[in-house]
Amino acid sequence: MSAFNEADIIGAVIEHLIDQRVSVYLIDDGSSDDTVDIARSFLNRGVLGVETLAKSGQAFDWSAVLRRKQELARSLGADWVLHHDADEFRESPWPEIDLSEGIQLVDRLGYNAIDFRLLNFPPVDDTYERGDSIPEKFRFFEPGAAHDRVQIKCWKASVEAVDLVSSGGHHAEFAEQRVFPIPFLLRHYPIRSQRHGARKVLQERQARFVESERAKGWHVQYDAIGPDHVFLRNPDELKLYEAAAVRSELALSHRAALSALDALQAELHQAESRMHAQADAQARISENLAAAEHSLASTQQALQDASARLDNTHREVTLLSGKLAEANTGAMLLAAEIEALRASRSWRVTRPLRWAASVVEGAPREQPSAAVPATQPPPAPALTSLAPLSASWGTDRGLPIDRHFIHAFLAKHAEDIRGRVLEVKDSGYTHVFGGDKVLESAVLDIRQGNTLATIVGDLAGSTSLPEGRFDCFILTQTLHLIFDLQAAVRRALALLAPGGVLLATVPAVSRVSDEDEAYGVQDCWRLTRSAVERVFLRECHPDDLSIETHGNVRTCAAFLYGLATEELESSTLSFDDPLFPLIHCIRVVRRS
Repeated sequence: MSAFNEADIIGAVIEHLIDQRVSVYLIDDGSSDDTVDIARSFLNRGVLGVETLAKSGQAFDWSAVLRRKQELARSLGADWVLHHDADEFRESPWPEIDLSEGIQLVDRLGYNAIDFRLLNFPPVDDTYERGDSIPEKFRFFEPGAAHDRVQIKCWKASVEAVDLVSSGGHHAEFAEQRVFPIPFLLRHYPIRSQRHGARKVLQERQARFVESERAKGWHVQYDAIGPDHVFLRNPDELKLYEAAAVRSELALSHRAALSALDALQAELHQAESRMHAQADAQARISENLAAAEHSLASTQQALQDASARLDNTHREVTLLSGKLAEANTGAMLLAAEIEALRASRSWRVTRPLRWAASVVEGAPREQPSAAVPATQPPPAPALTSLAPLSASWGTDRGLPIDRHFIHAFLAKHAEDIRGRVLEVKDSGYTHVFGGDKVLESAVLDIRQGNTLATIVGDLAGSTSLPEGRFDCFILTQTLHLIFDLQAAVRRALALLAPGGVLLATVPAVSRVSDEDEAYGVQDCWRLTRSAVERVFLRECHPDDLSIETHGNVRTCAAFLYGLATEELESSTLSFDDPLFPLIHCIRVVRRS
């Protein structure tokens, strides 16, 4: 966090972060009020350290602040880093999950960066005093300006070479960035009263801006403000802040972005179709030209007839040459448009959303034409080593291959994830695929120390579990860890209410799992499709059971070696060979 003369608000901001289990390190820019003293009062209570930025003079050198934040991000030893100002409040988009748990959920889902939706809360009267409740005093807001729309300010600390300076602090840029598709919430309180606005803008900001930064287009938010400016706003020009409504808009905006991406993809496909059509026309023109030349050569013996045909052929060649030139020009323009579209900033930034759309909406993966340059997966490493390329199922290389099939299976049956939903270890899939259809989320774990667990128990043990309660049970990659498999399946179905759905997966091929052996959990089983059918049909009617089996010899070998989904072509992932299964996906409905 960076600050300059924010004593009237910084205590509330630090306390809000600590309450959400986020630690704070303060960089002060030479404050003349008691900003630093307030921050130091939280040392050893959530504040890790307080420093004053080393610099010469009183200029507001924002680049120096950002460079110092880049250095601290590498040295503080955090799991995730949040680039924060002293007049901001950050929240997760889910009301039941605080900021820290929301970031952990994003991490578990395979993303390494978070964007924020900026809301500015201006004063509507001149009554705010230090110590007043911020939410009660500032109840009206407006969306951030166009230059503040990008707010990618939270990232996983393990990434290399984060650049905050190039974007003026708006976008933490780094290689292989995967931005979570749903933005988190940022409530911003830059001006708190008429007195505060006049002091901050006219004395503490405009007079201290560095000209070299102004030349880059930075610090434009105060350009139109002069000595007679009125900072108090009319509430009729603003929106009343209602947390539930704002979070709903975040979810709806995510869906709108997916729709926009669908439209963009459709436009790209249309452009590619037009290019193919013009290429076909060019080929036909070439064929016609060749036929005309052959006809000219074959009619040379009949001079009188050949002369007439020659005139007609010359006219046809002239017409076809003009059409050929038009076709070449059109093809070049279309190729340039497609290349510009693929290379544009919008295309790069929204690439994670296109992946999310393929999972959530079940959309097919892109199949670029050979006529259009396309980004292909990197060549898969040769699978000749005696040791795996990853010892953690490929999580350090990208999305594990079995998770590709699990995500597709849950997206296909997302309508089943509703009402009261139970999941093992955490509720990540419940929130992502269930969304607002979920009325109650519960977590089952055998471990006493899991703070996310609402039910501690063993599916195959003697622990009392709430039978007949849940409308959906998400049970992924768990049954193979239970020796009494039949009892575990029987008990899992017993937890469902009448009409409830069990969505389960079991591996046919996988490395041995040893991560929970300390809790007495051991990896016991790998199952064929026939074994899965026999186990489940002992507990349910055949009409209530459906099984999907995915995988082939290449995906199995790649998964055992620890390759990630991104390292395989879509044609490899979409081909299923029943003789070489990788995973079984099971859906069971409990009869009324």
